[in-house]
Amino acid sequence: MTPDWTVLLNRKSGVVSAETHLEQLHKMIGEAGLNAELYPTASTAEMRKTLRELVAKGTPRVAIAGGDGTVAQAVQELAYSETALGILPLGTFNNFAAALRLPGDLPSALQVLKCGTPYPIDLGQAGTHYFTEVAGLGLFAKFIEVSNVRLGKSLWRGLYAAARAVVPLKRHALRLVVDGEVLEDHVIVCALTNTYRVGAAMSVSPGAWLTDGKLEVILVGDVPLNDLPRYARAAWSQMLESLPQVRRLQAEQVQIEGPHGSPVHVDDQFILSAPVTVTARPGALKVVLDGIAGV
Repeated sequence: MTPDWTVLLNRKSGVVSAETHLEQLHKMIGEAGLNAELYPTASTAEMRKTLRELVAKGTPRVAIAGGDGTVAQAVQELAYSETALGILPLGTFNNFAAALRLPGDLPSALQVLKCGTPYPIDLGQAGTHYFTEVAGLGLFAKFIEVSNVRLGKSLWRGLYAAARAVVPLKRHALRLVVDGEVLEDHVIVCALTNTYRVGAAMSVSPGAWLTDGKLEVILVGDVPLNDLPRYARAAWSQMLESLPQVRRLQAEQVQIEGPHGSPVHVDDQFILSAPVTVTARPGALKVVLDGIAGV
């Protein structure tokens, strides 16, 4: 029997090695009654190569068992294809799955694969790279640079990164072109978000929808260093927009023109620098969900 799903497991993602190994996932797939074939992958390169082959063969549905970083890499191969994505959230934060209102436990997530329907979901695109969560520059970018999430996620690494990112705190003389309108300001954060939750589960743009064809543009102005803890707390409690020095816009396309040469992060990677064009890509990805309401 031809499987309904091909499931790719990233063994190095988030909590996989500690709590969920290949045999357990295989057993849970059987218990869920899901007609699926399971493929473990040992690297991002191997996963992407396998995905390219599956897309080329016209595979209708592929599930990724892993975290946000793994899903973001898979999206590079699945965007604008006929292959629908399923997500089995096994990462540390699972921001994209949370934004899609997917369940966080494996048995429920497997039932979504079994009974769900593909829906078109928006992505962002920075340069030629697609993103699920956010692109931008400033304090978030510095935090990612210092913490180097590829070396692992931990409380101590996060605290160290936060301290290194804010001392000294650099204000950027930002120049944007937002849907053709020039905007210049001094900011510590410029975040172009596709989802309401980014990074370490920070709810920086609760107004973001994955089906509205737009990006949220979140700008945080010249905030004094001693006031940063208040802004950090707000970013984790969906209250950031209520604070002074925070500006929110919506846009289909944003050109980050300056400061020239500043590193621009795309999700958790540094692959670009200003100037760069960031664009909303409506319906670029098919994702299997149990309903579209609230996404």
